[in-house]
Amino acid sequence: MADSKMVKNGKVMDAGAVAEKGYQGFLRGDTIIIPGRLNRIRVLMPRLLPRKLMTRMIRSMQDLEKELLYRS
Repeated sequence: MADSKMVKNGKVMDAGAVAEKGYQGFLRGDTIIIPGRLNRIRVLMPRLLPRKLMTRMIRSMQDLEKELLYRS
């Protein structure tokens, strides 16, 4: 995984950083811990965007994932 483009470009948090954020949140007594700004935005998107748009976005992501799965 360390060789993937997403990790090299800094788009994916290091496992140690995620664990550290989670542990810090645990010590503060947080019930839900979402490390990373982009992840927080992704969690909020369904609340902010119209359902029809979210449905289309999820459908296109699933179709892409299915296509990539069948290529392998």
